[in-house]
Amino acid sequence: MFQKLCGRGALKNVFLTTTQWSRVTDPEDGESREKGLCQDRNFWGILLEKGATLQRFQGTRESGLKLIEHLMSNQPEALDIQDQIVTQKRTIVETDAGQCINEELIEQEKKYKEELKALERERQEAIAEKDEEMKELLAEEQKKAQEKLEKAAAEKKMLAELHAEELRKREIEKQNAQAELEKARAEQQRSEESHAAQMREQQAREAQRVREELADLHAAQMREQQERQDRRRDEQERAAAEASQMAALHSAQLQQQQERADRAQAEASQMAAALHAAQLREQQERAERAEAEARRAREDGGGCIIC
Repeated sequence: MFQKLCGRGALKNVFLTTTQWSRVTDPEDGESREKGLCQDRNFWGILLEKGATLQRFQGTRESGLKLIEHLMSNQPEALDIQDQIVTQKRTIVETDAGQCINEELIEQEKKYKEELKALERERQEAIAEKDEEMKELLAEEQKKAQEKLEKAAAEKKMLAELHAEELRKREIEKQNAQAELEKARAEQQRSEESHAAQMREQQAREAQRVREELADLHAAQMREQQERQDRRRDEQERAAAEASQMAALHSAQLQQQQERADRAQAEASQMAAALHAAQLREQQERAERAEAEARRAREDGGGCIIC
């Protein structure tokens, strides 16, 4: 039973401690009794073979502290019953220790029933032999055996009820776990649906934002294109105006050149006319002077003749 409770792995941490050494008057007798306990495989022998250690408690504080210090230095190890209940999810009855107890109770119940049958046979024989004293003794033994049987049956029933209660609790825990799992799944589904809705909404907002950005970009491109067209038109108009101004300027320059040419021609004509007039006047003056000289000459020649 103790082996099944601890398990082989935890037996190395078990201290089998002998006490009352202060009352031992014969050390050899004490050691012999201790040796007998250790060699008996139905008592401590099997435990020592599987790793348990033997210690002596001398009944003093120092001895107790030494045992505690030795115990504290051990590496903790889970018991088999702990592993089976916690990790393997067994009920107490389903553990190795529980099965051992159940088997012992069944064996005890069987033993006490057989004992009761034997006592009943002996009691009937005593009745037949009219042995009142033996009958009373057997009745007392029957009563004790019946109490033991009832105790074993009660313990067996209690173990069965404990097993049923643990199974019921396990089923409730299973149902609760299933409910929690379904709740978690539903919550996860709601979360996923909410996330999907948020993603769709976000995608819709993103698509709307992209459309708006594209529309703004297109509008900006159209404005830029219109501005370029306006600038080209303005440049063309300015170029046309400048060309018109240049043409007007060129025409004005040509007109000025023509006017200057006309003025030059007029001045040349005037100068030629003035020169011609001057020449004519000079010729006239020379002619007049010649005529005057001729007249004077004639006048001078006629006077001489008179003389």
